[in-house]
Amino acid sequence: MGDPRGADTAALAAAWRRRADPTVAALLVSGPDDALARRCPLAQGRERLEGRASAYVCQGGVCRLPVVEVAAFERELDAIGLAPLSIPPHSG
Repeated sequence: MGDPRGADTAALAAAWRRRADPTVAALLVSGPDDALARRCPLAQGRERLEGRASAYVCQGGVCRLPVVEVAAFERELDAIGLAPLSIPPHSG
């Protein structure tokens, strides 16, 4: 949950991109009235914490408590086994 143009949202999204996995989905919704939030059961009823961009890590239809700090988001991703990408050095 967050403003797509906000720095706090961008920081959480960057943490996600460092771990992106084609078998795992990420949703960016601006709030409970967002069209996507209305269509996705896991996004319904979710709110921003203290007005800040908030990440909800969900697995098997169950969401963990939301986090607002990048380090906490990374720990949540670690907890579900979503490791950082291993990108080989460029050999050009």
